[in-house]
Amino acid sequence: ASESFLSMISLKARSLFGNESDPGRCEVLSGMLFDSAMDLVRMGSYPSAALILGDITRRKEDAALSDSADKDAMVAAMDKELPPDVIQLLTADAVGHDLEKQGHAVQLLASIGADATSAFTSIIRSSEDLRARQLAASYITRSGPEAIAAFKEGFLADANAFERSRMLEVLDTVTRDVRDELALMLADENPKVRGAAFALAERVNTPDARKLVLEHAQHKNPDVADSAIRSIGRMKEPLAVPVLSDILRSSKEQAVLVSASRAIGQIRDNSGVEVLGALLKPKGFWFFKKWKPTEVRLAAALALRAIGSPQAIAALAVAEKDPDVRVRDTAKKAMASSKEPPPA
Repeated sequence: ASESFLSMISLKARSLFGNESDPGRCEVLSGMLFDSAMDLVRMGSYPSAALILGDITRRKEDAALSDSADKDAMVAAMDKELPPDVIQLLTADAVGHDLEKQGHAVQLLASIGADATSAFTSIIRSSEDLRARQLAASYITRSGPEAIAAFKEGFLADANAFERSRMLEVLDTVTRDVRDELALMLADENPKVRGAAFALAERVNTPDARKLVLEHAQHKNPDVADSAIRSIGRMKEPLAVPVLSDILRSSKEQAVLVSASRAIGQIRDNSGVEVLGALLKPKGFWFFKKWKPTEVRLAAALALRAIGSPQAIAALAVAEKDPDVRVRDTAKKAMASSKEPPPA
């Protein structure tokens, strides 16, 4: 059948379908409309197909909420599943580079409501296009709690590392309740998954998220610990400063020491001044002085400069005689700025 013929027949059937209350006749009409919509999809006429599928979905939802004795029979009469070839077509267009087709495909999937959750999940798993994934995620949210729960179960199912990272990148579009996923993924063995999990924690930035990130700041894997410390600095969690201070006193990992110093500087908490100042002081005397690595001292000096309190500036005094010019310059600039009169 041609597209124009299908559209004409569907228009008449839609008018009859909208007022039909008999389950048997409703099943015949909805079946005719659904088959027409599938053919329209195969022809690439997504807007026309979306109108038909939208009608079926609304009638089905209204029937489910009604007090009619035939409620269950009416819902069953309109219960349709997308054929595999149609799902494949829609998914391919939804993740493709043709923005018009992409928009039409996603809107069509949205028109069938919760039944499209698996297709939207497939888009999120497979698409490299963040825009397509965000669109799919927003429609899962609109499909309700069951669709959200089904999507979240995907983290515990058969998703591989790339798929999990893509899902994490849009999870907060679907739901703000991400505690379980963060607890599972923050220490994932795959760096890409870990990175996506820490980025998710920073975006939601809830007390639960900050607590979970902070728990990973002392992880036995230094890469996990470093990522957690960087995140907690960007989240500006003041309760993290005692933990970060303990890390600065005990860690032997240069990257971790640098990140912890920077994090305290980002948080700008005066309680971290003492431990930052200690990083600038050498151990030993005269020719036997032993300094912390230059990058660690520089990070500590920059953190003290960022805090900028009288105690922080005083702690920087020792850095004016540091063997590295960058550390000396940071200290001198901070001390000079502290002596300038405030702007009028």
